Amino acid sequence: MGWPQFLIFIGIYLGISFTIGIVVGIIGASNNIDIEQIFTGYQAGIIEFLVIMVALMFQKKIRRLVWESFSISPLKEMKTYGFMLGGFLIFYLTQYILIELVAIEDASQQPADLGFNNLSGFSLEYILFFVSIALLVPLYEEVLYRGVLHRFLEVRYNFWVGITISSLVFGLLHIGFPISATIMGIVMVVLFKMTKSIIPSILLHILWNTFAVIVWSTM
Repeated sequence: MGWPQFLIFIGIYLGISFTIGIVVGIIGASNNIDIEQIFTGYQAGIIEFLVIMVALMFQKKIRRLVWESFSISPLKEMKTYGFMLGGFLIFYLTQYILIELVAIEDASQQPADLGFNNLSGFSLEYILFFVSIALLVPLYEEVLYRGVLHRFLEVRYNFWVGITISSLVFGLLHIGFPISATIMGIVMVVLFKMTKSIIPSILLHILWNTFAVIVWSTM
């Protein structure tokens, strides 16, 4: 698979996102809806998940590249869960040091700041928030950054190009904590490499986001 197929996929992904943005903007403006909340809140996670799924439908080679990354075999090995636990601890220590101790990053994009702690328990909006942040966001981010971006660069060039670029892009797009997010991206790729499956990185990402939602919603 070459650059043309990859760039077409990215074009489709961005095109769908842009189109949805325009439609939501028009509808929101005519109905006095808070557009900023839609694009920065939990609704964004749902939208992005749907966009990546639709984009994959248009590119067979990209879809096959991602699908080849899915294997349940590592889930049968205990060492996989040890790797996941190690990754979780790295995430925790990294954010604790960078956010709490040296304060060079902030938690402005964490769940509590997206309005989660203002929602009534077990309401539909509460459930949608949790599903979006804890489940859908990890799924689409792992598919996009590890399953597509890293895998394409690894196959096209080598592992080091893949892990470097995919982790930097992942980190820089996480406003507020780019350093810890970059480290998180590196850990996810390493976990992917060690287990030869994207499923453990998806599960670790889900576990971390679930933990983040629970912790920051109580602050």
